[in-house]
Amino acid sequence: MVEIKGHEADRFIQRPPAHVYAYLVCGVDAGLVSERVRKIVTRSVDDPADPFQLVRLEGDSLAGDPQKLADEAFTFALFGGRRALWITAGGRNFAPSVEGVLKTPPTDCTIVVEAGAIKGEAPLRKLFARSQVAAVLECWPDTDQQLERVIDEELSLADLRITPAARQMLIGLLGADRLTTRAELAKLTLYAHGSGTVTEEDVETIVADAGAVALDDSISAAFSGDHDALTAAAARAMTATDPGVLMTLAARHAATLHRLRGEIEGGKSIDSVMDRLPRGIFGKKRVALATQLKTWNAASLLQQSERLANTSRQVRLDYRLAHELTMRALWAIAQAARRR
Repeated sequence: MVEIKGHEADRFIQRPPAHVYAYLVCGVDAGLVSERVRKIVTRSVDDPADPFQLVRLEGDSLAGDPQKLADEAFTFALFGGRRALWITAGGRNFAPSVEGVLKTPPTDCTIVVEAGAIKGEAPLRKLFARSQVAAVLECWPDTDQQLERVIDEELSLADLRITPAARQMLIGLLGADRLTTRAELAKLTLYAHGSGTVTEEDVETIVADAGAVALDDSISAAFSGDHDALTAAAARAMTATDPGVLMTLAARHAATLHRLRGEIEGGKSIDSVMDRLPRGIFGKKRVALATQLKTWNAASLLQQSERLANTSRQVRLDYRLAHELTMRALWAIAQAARRR
């Protein structure tokens, strides 16, 4: 059986070919691997809670007892009906245990192997990929389009809508792991229950890390010349993290602005530069960044980068003055931005 591409996997699981009874579900997104394995076993048996219908096995134990998988695969359920074997791969190679079962199909028994990232030349993966009765489903982190579908699915179940800005914020914050994504969406829908619409403020309150938001707000306010917003955000940021971290992130922001401004001064338009930004930069953050690119030039940003680097060194040398040094540097940047 050929390997199933990520965007085809869910449709394949819903309508698998009748002759396929063995699945290797693997990949870097452990949450998505788990979710797809559960869908397969739920579809394969009448009652997943029945231990006679769904049997859990460890790959390492199969490696030490090659006959054990065949014994389980050819055992009939106590009260009849379909069975499934859910195998969790470990560190040992149990491909020899699987090989015999793939050559001789069991009756009404589905075999599902749950694994992490497996290279194409690994014995287990090659065995599944070459078999006519098996399928390999590799699970990668969700694309933006897949994330949108998951978001819409969870919100529709809660009878909620979502604003475009909130949707973009969610896409930037989620996606590394499917189970984590669903857990965060569950918290969000519970928080927004009864409101009818999920807003950007809801996402910021429930999903975004408050400390990280305060750090971003502090840096953005400084480079935008907003003293009041800077004072409020920096107070929140430095209760959640070390002033040195704030200086490091501010220096990184200055370096990013310097690079982007250099491209603009080299002849590129702001729109073309903004279009190539990572997906995590959206909404108010994207608007602020565009304004900063219009406010500053490359030479002045280089000066601010040097200021932040010097302050970072001073903070490390005398932590007692870290708060004061950090705020002085950020206020100086904000003042320079206002002058510009």
